[in-house]
Amino acid sequence: MTLPGCSVILEPWTPEKRPRSIETARRLTRETLTDLTGHFAAGGTAKPGHYDVTISVACPSTGKVLRVFRHDRQETHEVTIVLRSQQEGSAPDSNQISQQPLN
Repeated sequence: MTLPGCSVILEPWTPEKRPRSIETARRLTRETLTDLTGHFAAGGTAKPGHYDVTISVACPSTGKVLRVFRHDRQETHEVTIVLRSQQEGSAPDSNQISQQPLN
């Protein structure tokens, strides 16, 4: 089952290191929605180099999932998000995000 219309947010920091300035946070954050097939494209990282990136995904009826991963220079990453419907009786923390570099 695909989930269109889910909110996907990429931030170039961990939740604990989110900037206090709303303008800075808005300028460096990337946000998109999943398409009809459940896929999304979000790119154009705010800065080059090695740093932690937080990805947050929120979908109607499945809740929200958040994951921090290490950004490695300009290497493209593939992200797989597994969201379980709350109707399936799954726990809120059973949603998962996995990440790996694309070759």
